[in-house]
Amino acid sequence: MTTKEIGNLGENLAVKVLLSKNFKVINRNFKSKRGEIDIICLKNNVISFVEVKSMCMFKNNFISEPREQINNKKIFRIKCTANYFLTINNLHNNIYKFDLMEIKFWGNKRYSYNYIENIF
Repeated sequence: MTTKEIGNLGENLAVKVLLSKNFKVINRNFKSKRGEIDIICLKNNVISFVEVKSMCMFKNNFISEPREQINNKKIFRIKCTANYFLTINNLHNNIYKFDLMEIKFWGNKRYSYNYIENIF
């Protein structure tokens, strides 16, 4: 599997998990000049901007956790893109948060996930 394929598979699984947790997905792969947000969803009138980080554990040998792939530059881009989304949709009065969905693939169609709310 390529990195892009792993990322796409991870995002699709993340959507399924979020839907099972009663989130309503309102946008995927939202782009601005500054960056991209993988999933934007809503639950209990709170907007969640979800970054998805996927990793093949059988290839990686536990070198790092998926969350360690997020640096300050990435956080800045996500926040700028979220601000743009809120602005163009006139949603600045809404409560919002930034979450992370970690997806770890273990091979043979096995995976695990960790959903971390308010990551930054």
